[in-house]
Amino acid sequence: MGRDGALSERGIDIPDGTRFIAALHNTSRDEMTYFDKHLLAQHPVPALHAFQQAMKKALQRNARERCRWFELGPQSHSNEEAHEHVIERASSIFEPRPEYNHSNNLYAIVGRRALTRDLFMDRRAFLHSYDPQTDAQGDIMARILSAVIPVCGGINLG
Repeated sequence: MGRDGALSERGIDIPDGTRFIAALHNTSRDEMTYFDKHLLAQHPVPALHAFQQAMKKALQRNARERCRWFELGPQSHSNEEAHEHVIERASSIFEPRPEYNHSNNLYAIVGRRALTRDLFMDRRAFLHSYDPQTDAQGDIMARILSAVIPVCGGINLG
């Protein structure tokens, strides 16, 4: 099979100019680490810088939202101050649960993002994308729920 043979068989076509960039999202620190920087220097990706800046802003905003749940977290409107607190918290040996990202979820929603796009759920929902149009037999839904249910349960035990 070719480069995208298995995906093409499922109706997913990846354009020839597509680049995949390895990265790690550290959810405790709300940071992204991009790998293979030497390859990025050799073969620059024009849109990568804008993407990295957008991710940085989103992660800082996420850190500020998370700080609302931390008793000792800053309650200011500064995304940067909140992000610094989250980074320090993630490195503290006194913090048994540095992530504390979804621990107040009340429910899980498995469905199209259009269902929840404009709703304010106060970080109380565990969201998982799902399109029933691509799952006539319900096999994908079964696999999603087999992961979502224990993950949400484990998060709420913390």
